[in-house]
Amino acid sequence: IFKQKGELFFRRKESETLDRLLLKDEDFVLATGGGTPCYGTAMERIKTAQGVTSVYLQAGIDVLTQRLFPEIKKRPLIAHLPNTDALRDFIRKHIFERTHYYLRSDIKVDAAQDPPSVVQQIVLRLF
Repeated sequence: IFKQKGELFFRRKESETLDRLLLKDEDFVLATGGGTPCYGTAMERIKTAQGVTSVYLQAGIDVLTQRLFPEIKKRPLIAHLPNTDALRDFIRKHIFERTHYYLRSDIKVDAAQDPPSVVQQIVLRLF
């Protein structure tokens, strides 16, 4: 989609899909990409949707760089970056731009830990 139609088209489709999912009357977990809550009014729609709890999986720049670099070629927004330094700069810029949206989440969790610990933190905060 990114290559053929561009990021703007992708974000519009992502937004339409988000709206459909927010109307579902069933329990599920939706893991969005980092840009989803930052596009248009998406975070406001997430926050006001009935029965929805948003969770910010917060991790530092070094942790995110370490996790993202092995799969860099699979992610259209970062596939062109040549090395970890460029990726780290990209992440730093985007965290700076997006943190305002992320901090509006209902729950903030330290995601630098191993996945079972992160899940445990979320479950404890939800129930």
